[in-house]
Amino acid sequence: TFLKAVKEREIPLDFYSYHHYGKDPKEMYNTVLKGEEALSEAGLDNNTFTILNEWNYVRGWDADDWKYSLEQEGLLKGSSFIAGTMAICQNSSLGMLMYYDFRPCRMNGVFSNLYDRLKGYYSFVMFRDLKRLGTWIPTTRIVDDSFYSCAATDGKNSGVMLTYFTDDDTYPSKDITL
Repeated sequence: TFLKAVKEREIPLDFYSYHHYGKDPKEMYNTVLKGEEALSEAGLDNNTFTILNEWNYVRGWDADDWKYSLEQEGLLKGSSFIAGTMAICQNSSLGMLMYYDFRPCRMNGVFSNLYDRLKGYYSFVMFRDLKRLGTWIPTTRIVDDSFYSCAATDGKNSGVMLTYFTDDDTYPSKDITL
């Protein structure tokens, strides 16, 4: 494989990037783990910066699933998927998570073709606000594995981003107490 050839030739590897499209934030996290495993197997896991350089919600690639995916990316489901993916990947060694796509196109769940804000925009705003607090606070799973959370503090102020995501449109709503 490419990584083994890099290791054998003692070529420095500055970064390792890959992409994944899926229908569950846990799939994104598993992709990150597979990336870490591939680096480790090649003996390149020490200082290699990792980048999930393309990711987005895609239920499937056939005509009906693809159409459904494009419809959902700019709606609440797409926004929750974005928040869930950012939250779960925060708890990994991933160096950078790069959403696809911010260009005015069909896969942009953040801005419309006229640059109006879509629901996905606010997931990025919430994550930005947590980043500004400065110190990440690890969170644990609550209720079930359809809830995703990420928290941060500056020592005086704290914030949490919480979302409930499932790809099953028949899954019931849930009431929780925090």
